[in-house]
Formats: sequence, C-alpha cells, structure tokens
Amino acid sequence: MGAEIGKSLFGKVYLGTDKKTGRKVAIKTSKRSKLATKWESPEEEWRLMRIATKKKKEAAHLAGPEHILSVLNFVKTKQWMYTVVEYCPRGDLFELISKVVNLEEPMARALFRQLLLALKHIHSYGIFHLDISLENLFLDQQDVLRLADFGCARRWAKSKRANFGKFRPGKWQYMCPEIFTWKPCYGELADLWSAGVCLFIMLTGKAPFRVPSDDDLNFRRLYYDCDFSRCLISEAAKDFLGKMLCHPDERAKVDELLTHPWMFQVFLPLSNSTSTSTSTVSSSSTSEGKVSKDDKSSASPSPSITPSDSPLISPSSSPSTSNTQGPSPD
Repeated sequence: MGAEIGKSLFGKVYLGTDKKTGRKVAIKTSKRSKLATKWESPEEEWRLMRIATKKKKEAAHLAGPEHILSVLNFVKTKQWMYTVVEYCPRGDLFELISKVVNLEEPMARALFRQLLLALKHIHSYGIFHLDISLENLFLDQQDVLRLADFGCARRWAKSKRANFGKFRPGKWQYMCPEIFTWKPCYGELADLWSAGVCLFIMLTGKAPFRVPSDDDLNFRRLYYDCDFSRCLISEAAKDFLGKMLCHPDERAKVDELLTHPWMFQVFLPLSNSTSTSTSTVSSSSTSEGKVSKDDKSSASPSPSITPSDSPLISPSSSPSTSNTQGPSPD
C-alpha cells in the first residue's frame, strides 16, 4: 500500500497500484476489533457494491452503474478487512465546494442528474445507501460523478418501511428527519432527502440547517414552510429543492425529479454570483468554526453552519449509535 489518502470510520484509506493493470486503486482498511458492535459492515458493503455495479439486461442501455464506484476486491485477515475500489483522482464534492464555495446551476444540475441515475439504479435492486453526502460523491478522471461508501447501505423491499432500532445511519446534517427522530422510513425517500441536502450545499455553499429537528429554525423554515427565500438561486431550483426537503408524504420519487422542469433548462440566470476562488476558506472564518473532514465523532452533531453563517459546509458526525443488525421492515 502507498500513501494515506483518507480516513474511514474504522480505519484508513490508502493509495495502491493494481499489479496486473498498473492502474491506481484506493484501499479501504477496517480493523475487525472495531466492527463487532458497529453498524457498518465491510463484507455487506462489498456484497452490495457488487450488486449495485451490475447492469440489468433489460436496461443495459441506461446510465446508472457507471455512476457508482467500482469495487475490485475484498480481502480478510485475522485483524483487518481490505476493500479495494477504483481511485478517483479529482477527489470528492466536499473538496470541490470547499474550493469554489458553490456551483453554478448548470454544473450542479449535471452532477445531480448523475446522482439521481445512480440512486435509481441501486433502488431498483432494493439497495438503499443511507449515507448520501458530499463526502461520498467522487469525481473520476473525466469528472464523472461516482457514488461511494456503501458501508451504511442495506437491502430490503422497496415497498416496506424500515425501523433502524438503536442506531441512525448516516451523518446528522444529511440525515432525513424520519431517521433522526427514530421513526420508520422508506429507503428511497431517506436517500432523496440526503440528496436534496447535497444539492442545497452545491448551489449555495452552505448547509441548509444544523440538524433535521424542530429545534432548528432553519429546518422548520424549509420543512414546514418550504421557505427558500434566503437562497440566491433560481425559482425553478427552489421548487426542485422543495420536492426533496419536505415531509415524506410529499417527497418526490426519483423519476419525478428526473422529469422536473429544472432538469431540462439549459441555462438558468442566477441572482447571485458564483465565487471562483480556489483557496480554501480559513477554519477560523466563523465563530463556530469548520469541522475537519476527518472528524468521525458521534458524541454530538457538528457545529451549525446555516445560510446566514459561513460559506463553508461542515461534515457531520458519522452513524450516531452502533448496531450490527440491518433494518427491519414494518
């Protein structure tokens, strides 16, 4: 293994080289002693990623699998598990947003469409990611979006709601309110809420709220009032976001989002000017500060970054409780 290029919840990620092909790969390590009572399962992740990257014969011409990170190998030893995946040299969307602050709508739309296609594909297999975040959306050499990190993913019947018991998969700032408040939820709708948070940050450079709870004023504005008036984006984009960041009974499905008018507009005038700065904002730019991307603490949610605070988003905590068992349908 080569240089360390990242961290995972239970280990580190290293750069490696495939001896047969000579191409670069990423090697995700997981220490087995840390997995005994945890939600994430490297073996389950390996199994689900292999399923997720398959193409269905009846839909072989459609996009989807190419927007999911390819998994290449899985190795177990007495102390460690190693998951080998393709290497994306351009990094993740968190790194991109940290540099440019926010994306213009045409670029955000192109990337988000690729995410929707990836979600449509895995949902067709009954696989739900449950940890959609900017940190798990990578760009390959051709700037094609790749959905990664299926460590929290589980598989169950699409028509069933899942009860997650004593844990909440995902990161708090991206987590849907159903999971955050310990309620059963549909996997597709949970993923689409998290995707909506990602798009909000892509367009504005700011997190929409601290936590998806009634205790958060910014959450209440979006969830109950569909109030995006403070966002300097097009009206069509506001309407599109409102289809995801809403009550689950009103939340749109993937196919509805793919046919929304915003997805077909070639150009949308922006009411704000997108920053083109490539320098990362200082971690001391706000009184609340920027949480390190490697911060995996689950003791408390990350500091609040709201539309009136900092242009930098803040990665949230990892799964807030631990459990090795998957969701149980109602």
